[in-house]
Formats: sequence, C-alpha cells, structure tokens
Amino acid sequence: MWVGIALALLYSTWGFGDVGAPPRLSLTAGPFQNGHLIVRGYHIHHWMVYPFVALVAWHLRWFDVVSFSSTMTLHGLSYADRFEL
Repeated sequence: MWVGIALALLYSTWGFGDVGAPPRLSLTAGPFQNGHLIVRGYHIHHWMVYPFVALVAWHLRWFDVVSFSSTMTLHGLSYADRFEL
C-alpha cells in the first residue's frame, strides 16, 4: 500500500504541472493530446479514470495499484478545474 502512495506522490509531483499548464508528460497519441485524455472533444480528467482502475485492482487484490489510484484520484480532485470538461 505504501509503495502505491509513494509512487503516486512522485508521479503527481513530477508528471503534472499547475492548473492550466500542460502536463510535463505531454503524450500525443491516440486519444491523448498534449498529455490530456480527450474523448469526443471532452477533456477527461485523471480523477475520473482512476476510481475505475482502483475498483478493478481491488477485485484483483492489487493493493499497491489501489493505493496509487486512490491517491491519484485525490490529486485530481485537488485541482480548481476538476469539474470542467
């Protein structure tokens, strides 16, 4: 569990920038455009995806992935633009 939390804190600190700034990991491939997940023209925030990852990981008993996903969900909800698609 602590491994997942530590990795999520490192990833959120290093991989994401400030609100409105592009992520430091700016992947552009498939549905990812400049580091953002875009589906049908809407920006899907990482906090919207990680609860589902955590749920699947919980059923598979991958608790480090559960703690990583939970921490990333909380990180995403900390942004001021969290409800803007």
